[in-house]
Formats: sequence, C-alpha cells, structure tokens
Amino acid sequence: MRGPLSAFGPARDRWNAPLPTVIPRLDLAPAPATPRFAIVRNGLAIRESDGLAPGGAEGFQVRWSGVLIVEHGGSYTFFAGAPRPDCEAPGDEACDHARWRINLRRGQKTWLLLNRRWDGENAPDRASGPLHLRRGAYFIDIDFHEETPEFDEPLELGRAATGFTVKYSGPDTGDRIAALPQERLYRDVVMAPLDSRAALAPAARAYFANQYPGSLRDIRRTYQRAFKALLLCHRLRLSATLGPRAAVSETGYLLSAPALFAGTTYVAGTPYSSHRAWFDLNLLPVGDAYNGDPERQPPAPLDARATPSVSRRQALFDWFERLHDYTVMRRAVLRGAGRQAWLSFVEAANQQPADVAPLLIDLGIDLDHAPLLLAFHEGVAIDWPRLADERWALRLWHAAQWVRQLLRHFVPRDLGLAQPAAWAGDDGAALAAANAGLTRFYRDGMIERGEPRRYLDLERLNNELRERARTALLAYLCGMDRVALPFAPGTHARVPRDLSALLLLDTEAGICQRASRVEELTGALQASWNARACAKSLPCRRLPPSPPPGTRASPASTSGKPAAGASCMPRTMSSGASMRRPSVPRPSASSNRNCGAIR
Repeated sequence: MRGPLSAFGPARDRWNAPLPTVIPRLDLAPAPATPRFAIVRNGLAIRESDGLAPGGAEGFQVRWSGVLIVEHGGSYTFFAGAPRPDCEAPGDEACDHARWRINLRRGQKTWLLLNRRWDGENAPDRASGPLHLRRGAYFIDIDFHEETPEFDEPLELGRAATGFTVKYSGPDTGDRIAALPQERLYRDVVMAPLDSRAALAPAARAYFANQYPGSLRDIRRTYQRAFKALLLCHRLRLSATLGPRAAVSETGYLLSAPALFAGTTYVAGTPYSSHRAWFDLNLLPVGDAYNGDPERQPPAPLDARATPSVSRRQALFDWFERLHDYTVMRRAVLRGAGRQAWLSFVEAANQQPADVAPLLIDLGIDLDHAPLLLAFHEGVAIDWPRLADERWALRLWHAAQWVRQLLRHFVPRDLGLAQPAAWAGDDGAALAAANAGLTRFYRDGMIERGEPRRYLDLERLNNELRERARTALLAYLCGMDRVALPFAPGTHARVPRDLSALLLLDTEAGICQRASRVEELTGALQASWNARACAKSLPCRRLPPSPPPGTRASPASTSGKPAAGASCMPRTMSSGASMRRPSVPRPSASSNRNCGAIR
C-alpha cells in the first residue's frame, strides 16, 4: 500500500471508474433485469432519457495491506470517509453504497479501528477512539467495498461517484488531521513482480514486470548488504581511488566486469553442470530472519539472497577465494615492485595489445623472463582477454616467483633451456621426454657447469623425492579400502602398519635400511639361540670344521670332550634364569636418511 491514502483521484471518483478500462470493464454486461432506466456502454451507464452518463456501472472491492510506521509514540485517532482537504475530517458524501473495515496489528494485539456496515465486530464507522501507539511498525489492513449501481429507479440516475480516504491525527502529524502519508506506508515483503489479473496488453504486462516495488524487508536487507559490501572492500583493501593511468578505480573495474570475476561451482550429474555467481555485491547473503506478516497464508516465499542454495554458497565462496588470491598477489607486487597489479587488467581491456609482454610490468615480472613464462602447455597462447582478470595473471605471477626462487638457490647452466611447459605433459612419450629434459637441466646446473660440483645436494634431493613418492604411494594404498587383508577377512589396510603385516616388509623403513620380516625373524632366532647357549644347563662346545671329502673324522672330534684349542663361552646366565628374547636395536630412518647411494 502506498500513500497518501486517498483513493482514487478526483476525476476517477467523480466517474466511479477507479481504474479505467479495467474497473469498469469495457465488456461489462449487466444482468438483463437490472438496468431499466439506463443502458451500459463500455462499462459506463447512460440514461435513456437524455443520454447523459451517470458513471461507472460496475461495483468493486479493494484490499490494502501493508505496514504503517509510527515515528513518535502517543495518542492517535483514525478517520475514514470521502476525500476532503487536509486538516478536515473525511466526509460522508458518495459513501451511501460503500462499506469499509480497518484493522491495526502488532505482535499478538489486534485493534479494529473502524467498521462501516461490515460483518463482524462492531466499531465506529468514521472516527475511532484515541489509541496509544508506541514507536515502531504496525500492520494495517483496509477493506473497501463499493456496491454495484442498480439504476432501477429514477432517483438513482444521478452521478454514481466513489472515493475513499483514511486519515489520522497524532504526534506524527502535529495533532493535525492528515491522510496517511507516503513516507509512513510500506509493503512488508514483495511476493512477486507487479502484475494484473485483468486482461492487459503484453506491453503493459512487460511494463509492470520491470517495475520494482520496494518493501520493508528489502530496505532492511539493503542496509545489511551495503554494510557487508563496505566490510568486504575494507578487509580486502579494495581501493575506490582513480588509478594514475586509468579513469576507473580498482573497485569500479571489478564491479564493471562481474562476469570476469564470477565464482563457479560444479554440480554433480550426468553430465556435470556449472553454477556461476557473478561478482555482484547484491548477491551477498544476509542473516535477516524478517519475513513480513506472520499471519499471511501462505507465508511469503524465502528470499534466495537470505537463504542461498548450496550451489550459490559454493559459487560465492569461489569468488571470495579469487579475491583473496588476487589481494595476496597485489600486496606482494606493491611491496616488491611498487606497482598496482589491477592496472594490468585495465590496460589489457582498454588497449587490447597483440604483444602482452609489456603488461607484465604491472605484475612485477622481469621482462627477461617473459618468453619463458608465456609458454604454456599444449601451446596455450596468453592474449589480452586472458589478462583482463586475475586468473592468468596469478599463474604468471606464481611462475615468476618460482623462477626467482630457482635463481636464488640454483644457478642453471642456461635458463633458456628450461621447458616448464613440457614438464606438465601427461602423454607417455611426451612425459618421458619432459622428465629427461628436466633431469638434464638440473644435472647441468649441479655438475656440468664446473666446480663446485654439488653431489651431496643432488643426493639429498633424490632421497627426498624417493621418500615423498613412498609417502604418496602409502597414502593411496591405505585409502578408500583399496587393499584387502587376507588374514583378517572383511578388513582393509588403513595405516602403513597394515601393509607391513601383509608384505612382511617394513614399509616405513629409512633410505639405507633393509628390514623385512624374514630378516627380523632370523635375527631374533639367532639371538635366542646364543642366549640359550650361554645358559648353564647347555654344554658349550665348538664344532670342528668339516673333513675333506673322502676322509673320516678323527675319534677325538666325535667324543663328548672338547677338542684341543676349543674354548667355552663365558656363562653369564644361571640355570634358573628365564630365557628372554633380547631386543634387537634397529637403525632409525633419521640417522640413515642420507647415507645411501643414488638409486
């Protein structure tokens, strides 16, 4: 409901036509027995005696519902009737065939302010009693019914006028009688785009659909969304200052290209589908639970921006991640090179250069490395549309950071021979060639370029690669129930210890360790036999060497006495001592990490 509430206008009230061509309808056909002293043409009644038109010949009923905002608390009085100027109470002319009812609600309280010839509870018809209202929002419902003129008597052939207004007086009006003003009346929620149930032209329907009717819920959430947008720009340090070489700010460029900075998520299905959320601050979700009139049936539909779907939340999180990655790059570029990274996006979109190498200056990239950085896998060409947002700019910046780190710890024989684009290949032959090229590039820098030759560094790198490969393999085998354990039916390997029990190998042994379960068992048996041999209850003797083939053993060697020169091991255990398996120390992985040769 919008105000000031004075329906429907002087001319329309005089002709009893609240909405011409709709009320009354152009094809209005009254009942045959009703019009005896007037005929109906295009919805208007015409007197047969002189051809004058008394007015519209169709009755109607209107219901206004919305929210009345009371700014100052105090005593208020409400009035209803025919329209009159301000500071005057509504009149009673043109109200002979009208009836109305006005309700006011807040929380669990309901006040029937006015009731004129309406079924139900009794109440004053034109002026209500004083009502104390507090500051806040009140739901107001106004029902108005205009009966259909009958024109069945000569006395009813006069002007069939209509009109209705609701006024009030109180602290908000300075205790003057005034129509409910527009700035105090709001819709609680927007249920759907504007439309008319009557048959309108397609152009009129399209016009109504493009009109935005505001609501109290939208106002509340607009303020919350504006605060969140300001907080987002503040936390990410997005600037609103115009750039030195562009007539646009950083924030202005991001908002002017919402499709370039959109977030994307992929929904499972056959096939997979994508859901995109453009970089539009109006899509920021809010936590406002206000849903309008609680007595509305059915309830107002939930706003997709207040209760976003899972796909939208994932897409919004994606463009937040993109913004975070961009701000990390922007801060590093500003600190290291004193450049504004977002200017490369603006110049790429404005200048559209064929050679994009000069655009890398704003990303803090050395132009000497541009040929190496701009060569991507499978011949992907980096042109200006790819540099109009942060995605490929981030890839180039990370590649430049990798080159800087490489040159800080490694002096290549020739940096131009590096082919990082080939290292990303996944084809068998291409991958083998790329690995060979990578090995040659690293070997040339470590050994072939002369003294000092860094063999130990090369060995350390090789050992770390082997350990990482083993860790990745163990993680793969212990996940998703890939390896079944035959000695425990129904179970699967969860930790590397389970694989060790299955393979009889220590899967977590160090670089230089050999620790199979068979070797551990052999060592334990040997230690146990040595311990028992040293006990008092067992004789200790040394077996003679085997005789040569074709000879017989000497009698002395077969007797129970020890041979000459034989010596017994010292007795360190008594006959009553318990026989325990001695602990066999195992070398740790950390102590032998770098003692093995390159394998």
